[in-house]
Amino acid sequence: MIHIKKIAITGGIATGKSIVAEYLRKKKYRVLCADEIYTELLAKNRRLIEEISNNFGYSIFNDGKLDRIALGKIVFSDKEKLKILNKITHPYIISTIIKELKKLRDEKIVFVSIPLLFESKTEKEFDKIITVYCNKKQQIMRLKDRNGYSIKEAEKRINSQLPLKQKLKKTDFIIYNTSEIKNTHKQIDIIVEKL
Repeated sequence: MIHIKKIAITGGIATGKSIVAEYLRKKKYRVLCADEIYTELLAKNRRLIEEISNNFGYSIFNDGKLDRIALGKIVFSDKEKLKILNKITHPYIISTIIKELKKLRDEKIVFVSIPLLFESKTEKEFDKIITVYCNKKQQIMRLKDRNGYSIKEAEKRINSQLPLKQKLKKTDFIIYNTSEIKNTHKQIDIIVEKL
C-alpha cells in the first residue's frame, strides 16, 4: 500500500495560506482546506449547528444560516468564548479531514491548509509542516484591505492565534509571503521539490 505524504500548510491569519493552496491546486496537487470544510459543515451538519446555537444563541443566525461575522464579533471580543467555539468546531473539522485523507488512496502527496494546526494539536497527523509567514504589519494591512477591519479588529484576530514566531519553531518549511507573488511561488516550487 502506498504511503500518502500528508503535508500541512499553516500560518497566521492573512499570511497567505490561500495563495499557497491556490498555486498548488494549479500545479494539480490535491489540497484540502479546513476553512472550506468548516463552511460545508455549517451548511449541512445539524449537530454542529445545534452545538453552536446552544452555546451562542440563535441571534447569530440569519434565515437558519450562521452569520459568521456576528459570531466573529462575539468570539474575538472574549477569549473564553473563542475557546468554547474552537472546542466545538475543531473535532468536526479534524475528523472530516482525516476521513477525506483516508479516501485519497491514489495520491502520493496531499496538502492540507489548516490555520489552527498547532492550536488544535493536530500536527502529529502530518508528515511535514509548512508555515506561511509575513510580518504583523502586513497581516494588519491585508485584513484591513480584505475584510475591512479596523486596526483594532485586525489585531484582535491576529492575537487570538498562537504567535507566528512559535509556529515557526515547530515547522519543517517556511514560506515568506512578504513580497511579490512570484517569489512566493518560487519558494513553493523549491519546497515541493524537497518533498
